[in-house]
Amino acid sequence: MATIDAPTRDRILTIASEVFYQKGLSGARMQEIADQAGINKALLHYYFKSKEQLFDTVFQRALGEFLGGIGRVLNGEVPLRAKIEQYVAYTTTALAETPALAAFIVHELQQHPERLSEQFGSGQVIDFEQFRKQLAAAGPQFQTPNAAEHFFANMVALCVYPVLAAPLLAPLMHQAGPQYRRFLRERATQITQLLLGQL
Repeated sequence: MATIDAPTRDRILTIASEVFYQKGLSGARMQEIADQAGINKALLHYYFKSKEQLFDTVFQRALGEFLGGIGRVLNGEVPLRAKIEQYVAYTTTALAETPALAAFIVHELQQHPERLSEQFGSGQVIDFEQFRKQLAAAGPQFQTPNAAEHFFANMVALCVYPVLAAPLLAPLMHQAGPQYRRFLRERATQITQLLLGQL
């Protein structure tokens, strides 16, 4: 029986991630993934019975790693200001390093929203209640209904939208690839200042 070592499996998933991020499920080909991973297609199919199974593995890993990182920040026992700074730094860095990740996750969650509830519905990955309590303690402006939700939604949107909207914003602002990536890195400081200014 064929066996596969952990480094080879990780290499397959890394390469498959890059292909799926760029081409989606329909555009990706198992042969391309196998070739880039340096294995034959039969061995790839042995461990991942179908392209759909490989795609699901890639998606769950991407979603788990990204939201898991957010969870570690939001669930952390640090003061609110530091938590906001950490969230912005983590999110903008993760998305700047893998710009296609945001579009990949958002697209798949729009197509299959149950993926998120299945994996994260328990509330164990991200404890929003803890973040809500910290905001409520920050001042009366966060003690009205949905105040914490609006703040959090703004925080998410400020970090994610410039990455999702890059095909629109980059040419509009005459920012080529490296310039736009620099712009995204600068956004972290801008976002942090804007959010902390509301506390």
